Amino acid sequence: MSDTLPKTDDVLATILQKALDVATSTGDFIAGQIPDVAKQLLLFEASWALVWMVLAIVIAVFAIWPYKCAKKMVADDSDWGPMYLIPSVLWLVSVVVFMANIYDFLKITLAPKLYLLEYVAHLVNGRH
Repeated sequence: MSDTLPKTDDVLATILQKALDVATSTGDFIAGQIPDVAKQLLLFEASWALVWMVLAIVIAVFAIWPYKCAKKMVADDSDWGPMYLIPSVLWLVSVVVFMANIYDFLKITLAPKLYLLEYVAHLVNGRH
């Protein structure tokens, strides 16, 4: 029985040393990947904001088109209300979406470190 105790201690010490080596190498790997992950995050978020900006522009253009058609169809100024409501609301929503996303896009391109700090703060606070 006294022979098995030193062997168990040696096996346990070996296992703990291997676990420590794996944890150290994993930490080094993760630390080495942080710059690449940050670049990919910035590229993804900038692309996502750009997609929403383009979509907002397309919606705004298509919201203006019926507005111009309705203006030609209605000769009387008093009947314009219902024909302009939906295109006007779509145009307003597209402008709001565009402005919200251009803010993020400009922050990513002009101040990427600030954007990353705010992104991490949102993740930590659980609001993102």
